[in-house]
Amino acid sequence: MKDKNITEFENLITRLLKIDTISWCKYALKKDLLHKKVEPAFFDEVVKKSLQCGKNEAMNIAKSLSSHDIYHTAKNLGIYLKIIEQQVGANYLSFATFTTPNKIVINCTPIQRAVNLLNSCPTNPLPNLSYDLLLKIIFAHELFHFLESKNRSTIYTKNVKIVLWQFLWLKCKSNLRVASEIAAFSFAQEYCELDFSIFVLDFVLCYSFSSDFAKKIFDNVVKTGD
Repeated sequence: MKDKNITEFENLITRLLKIDTISWCKYALKKDLLHKKVEPAFFDEVVKKSLQCGKNEAMNIAKSLSSHDIYHTAKNLGIYLKIIEQQVGANYLSFATFTTPNKIVINCTPIQRAVNLLNSCPTNPLPNLSYDLLLKIIFAHELFHFLESKNRSTIYTKNVKIVLWQFLWLKCKSNLRVASEIAAFSFAQEYCELDFSIFVLDFVLCYSFSSDFAKKIFDNVVKTGD
């Protein structure tokens, strides 16, 4: 990558690291198909409870495990963990997937590319973000979805609903997927004991494949924060 692009990448990350969590959550909401149905006051409540839900789950699982090594964790929880190397395109960026009941697949190619890109910066804005740590962060995000699937009846993110329409006493409700994603980010933040906003990693991972797509993320996040 040319020096000019490296400098741009570094500057954009530095700016994104200053964006507060609420602005990132509002950006996440805008990607939800149901975002126009969500009233601001209700969304504020969802954000608060989802962030706390993720944090609580991370603290609970940490107490029950003797190691945070992802392979040890997967084995102890009965998770089938598969690490693959797969090129991704600019139009479809997939870093990891969780498939019920217990399968997590992580694509290590974007992880390595993101770390290489960060290490090429004259002043790395995320100097402690190694390959192993980024792998652990992505695993932690999917681990939350695994735990969520095991506790569907009690966990907040599977029980918060939004009313799609109402006629007299009849109501049609739906889950709000953004609550699950916010909680998963919060879970990974706590589980990996990060001192920076985990949300910025969406931008970092995407930039390594498509700077144009990543810059759209940047513009939307900054616009939301204004």
